[in-house]
Amino acid sequence: MSLAEQRTKNKKGIEMKINQKIGKDAVVIGNVNADVGDGSVVINATDSNGNVILNRPMAIGRGAKADNTSIAIGANANAGYDINKALKDLSEIINNSKDEKLKLVFQDFLIEKGSGDHKKLGSLWHIIETSSTLSGCIAFVQQIGHALGLC
Repeated sequence: MSLAEQRTKNKKGIEMKINQKIGKDAVVIGNVNADVGDGSVVINATDSNGNVILNRPMAIGRGAKADNTSIAIGANANAGYDINKALKDLSEIINNSKDEKLKLVFQDFLIEKGSGDHKKLGSLWHIIETSSTLSGCIAFVQQIGHALGLC
């Protein structure tokens, strides 16, 4: 029997050995020609050049979780940016500063955050971002701004 005759495609169109076994909650991406155990994640080349291309946010594996900017791979893997923790940390930095105006602007920002008024949020965020340059936490503030879609 030739090599071509020993292979078949599974339901997802992935070429594999005829006798290949895929375990419960297992994930197989690309051309994988081996048995895969329960809960396993196996990723092989996804293009004809041997590259693995994962270019969309995704969670791969049993219990994996990812936000809309991340890729999490493996059982119970977590990936992403915890915006609430970041805002809490920024709040502590601002509250420990002596800048009373910045404290008020940040409080206004938190109040307006749920309003959906992107223009007003952008204006408030710009003030926070400008102030962060002076206080030395610009990279942290820029990360939050990107996560909120304000930069």
